[in-house]
Amino acid sequence: MSFLTATNVECIAACSVAGASLAANSSTSATVLNTADGAAYLPVNFFKGNLYRTVLVTATGIYSSPSSGASTFQIGVTLDAAQGTTGSLTFLPGAITPVASASSWPWELFVTLTVQSLTETTGSGTANIVGMGHLNLHGATFGGAQSLSTTANQSWQVPVGATATVNQSTVAGVFCEIYGKFASSVAGSTMQLEMSAIYGCN
Repeated sequence: MSFLTATNVECIAACSVAGASLAANSSTSATVLNTADGAAYLPVNFFKGNLYRTVLVTATGIYSSPSSGASTFQIGVTLDAAQGTTGSLTFLPGAITPVASASSWPWELFVTLTVQSLTETTGSGTANIVGMGHLNLHGATFGGAQSLSTTANQSWQVPVGATATVNQSTVAGVFCEIYGKFASSVAGSTMQLEMSAIYGCN
């Protein structure tokens, strides 16, 4: 590390234990996909006085869809005071309609959360956080044969987040986690988180 800016990147939470598989026919509620070990706790005063404080969220998992009528879904990042709950959905993509008959195809999530502005008051304050990134959805299983001359096994990149800020108290601890949600109950629509890592960048 160069330490040119007297800061370093810290891995706050990392987990290679797969979370429980989320099936659309059993739940259409937003659900945390990571295990408890994969939750990153950002303690009280983490954002206080830290303009441009940045957190990088990375995650990889798999998704499947039926041969027809697949449910749309979302995969994103949430900040909530209680581990294992999603709270208000914050940094997410629009509804995604998957390709039919996907079978354990991988997805990769990369989202950067940055304090864009601070509203400081005596003993408290609000961090105005912007979260943006992308979700890659791959069109083949791990180890599947690839042909670069065809679009049959292409991948799709979906934008995640928005330019609007999400307000977070600077004097409250919060968990940063990965969540998923299906829009409707459709058998054969599933998603699962395989591994994740969340970094403090400054």
